[in-house]
Amino acid sequence: MQQAATSLDPTLDPFAVASRFFRRRVLADVRRLASPRQLAYEAQKVKLRFAHLFEGMERLAGTRAGPGLRMEIGGVDRLARSLQRAGRLVALGLLALTAGLLTMGFVIALGPSGLGSVASLSAGGAVLIVALAVYLIRS
Repeated sequence: MQQAATSLDPTLDPFAVASRFFRRRVLADVRRLASPRQLAYEAQKVKLRFAHLFEGMERLAGTRAGPGLRMEIGGVDRLARSLQRAGRLVALGLLALTAGLLTMGFVIALGPSGLGSVASLSAGGAVLIVALAVYLIRS
C-alpha cells in the first residue's frame, strides 16, 4: 500500500496525513465530550458510582442498615444438589465395593471355616448395593 502511494505521489508524507487525521478525530471527540450536556451526564454517573461504592462499604462495615455482603449467583442451588447427589452415590458405591473386597479377602484368607463373618459382610454389601439402587431409582 505504501509503495503504491509513493509511486502515485512521491512527495506525500504518510505520517503528516495520518497525524492530521488523528488530530481532527481527537479534536472532534474533545468537542463532543466538552458539551455541557455530556459533562453533566458524566458527572452524574461518577456521583452515582461513588455513592454506591460508599454505601457498599458502609454495609460491609456494619454502619448502615440493610443486608451485608451478599452474593447471588443463579443456578447454584441446582449445582449444589447435583454435587450432593453425586457425593452420596460415590460414597455408597465405595462402601459397597469395600464390603465386597473385604468379603473376598475373608473367603480367601479363612476358607470354609470363616463362613459366619463372610456371610455377614456379604449381607452388608448386599444391603449397601440395594440402598444404592433404591437411591438411583428414587432420584
